[in-house]
Amino acid sequence: ETYKNRVGSFYAPSSCLLDPSFIATQDKRNVSNGFGEILKLALVRSEDLFQLLEAHGAALVDSLFAPNSSTPAGVSERI
Repeated sequence: ETYKNRVGSFYAPSSCLLDPSFIATQDKRNVSNGFGEILKLALVRSEDLFQLLEAHGAALVDSLFAPNSSTPAGVSERI
């Protein structure tokens, strides 16, 4: 029997892909779950990203990370 992540170690990715055309196919629950993962990384690695997510997170999830009138231009691209 094996145990993944037994000692709690985690290596954050050096980069990730945020593909709007893929995200548009997901339901809000999946997008919200993914947002939670981004938020966890922001807590550990980037105060700036955390503040951006805190300010605009709800609108980003509601719009499935697509540009919208509730978030300033460029916010989706900065994530």
